[in-house]
Amino acid sequence: MALIATMRSDMATALDAIAGLNVYYTPRDRVGTPAAIIMAPETIEPATFGPGAWRWVWQIRLLITRTDLDSAIDDLDPYLSSTGTPSVLAALNGINNYTSVVEVRDIGNYQLNDANYLGADVIVEITTTD
Repeated sequence: MALIATMRSDMATALDAIAGLNVYYTPRDRVGTPAAIIMAPETIEPATFGPGAWRWVWQIRLLITRTDLDSAIDDLDPYLSSTGTPSVLAALNGINNYTSVVEVRDIGNYQLNDANYLGADVIVEITTTD
């Protein structure tokens, strides 16, 4: 199986290229916003196209400080756009041919260490072969 640390590092490197985005390789109790937190893989399963192939599904949580809902939504929008310099989707889709954003879900309120944030989960699928 491919190394989880390598996949995590590749995603973090792509996200680090987005100016002003604080990237966390693992979940934290405290974050600086805007933040992208790379969670553990949600799914690890054999891929259907041949032996030694694996499908990994990762969750990346985006968090924006919520001073008020309107400004937080305006701040989150560029990160969820499919193109543009701050686009998390474009950065992750640009890693290689085996990595793709498959879904953005759960846009809403998140609480972390008694602070409220507006956020979303970006779901990334990576297919590897050994």
